[in-house]
Amino acid sequence: MTYEEYEAAIKKYLMICDWRYSEEGAEERVMKDREYIQGEFKKKMTIGDVAIDIGYCCG
Repeated sequence: MTYEEYEAAIKKYLMICDWRYSEEGAEERVMKDREYIQGEFKKKMTIGDVAIDIGYCCG
């Protein structure tokens, strides 16, 4: 999987998970956390784990 595919899969996950990010919201979230995502990609972290890390916000 390329980095671009990994990033696209994270966006998709954010849109279909319980938080139901809009396409624009998911794009914004990924852009904001791009450096973190790149690091996790290099460590071969799962898409779901990364999406949960960046997508879940309390209160």
